[in-house]
Amino acid sequence: MPGEDPIRSAIVAIVDPSTRRTLVLRRLDENTDFPSMWCFPGGRAQPGETTGETAVREVLEETGLEVHGLEYLARRVSTGSTGLTYLIDCFVTQTWAGSLIAFPSAEHSEARWLPTDALGHLEPTGPTTRWLAETVASRYPTMG
Repeated sequence: MPGEDPIRSAIVAIVDPSTRRTLVLRRLDENTDFPSMWCFPGGRAQPGETTGETAVREVLEETGLEVHGLEYLARRVSTGSTGLTYLIDCFVTQTWAGSLIAFPSAEHSEARWLPTDALGHLEPTGPTTRWLAETVASRYPTMG
C-alpha cells in the first residue's frame, strides 16, 4: 500500500563450486506477489533479525539446506504485483550442508540446480532475481 514501509528481505544464490550449478526455485502459481516466477531462496525479515540471519533461516525453511559463509553483494529494491515494495539484500555462498527437501513444497512448485551460464535465460523472473542471476553467472562461469 502507498506510504507503507518497504519490506526488508534477503535472497541467497547457492553455488556448487564443483559443478558450477546454482539452486533456483519456482514459486507456486498462487503466490501473491511473484506468481510462478523463478527465484532464489529467501524471504522477509522478522522483527529484530538482520538480513543475514533472514537469509540463513529462509534458505533452511525453503530448501532444507543450512548455508554458511554468506557473502553480501548488494541491496536491491523490487515491487511486487500487489504494489508492495521490498528492500532485498542479495547474498551468495558456496558452502552449505544438508539435503534438499522434496518439491513441490508449501511455497514452491519445483527446484533446479542450473548451470550458471543458464541463469541468464531464467524466465519468468523478477528484476532482483535477474540481477542476482546475471551477477552469479559472471562471477562463476560454467566454462573455464
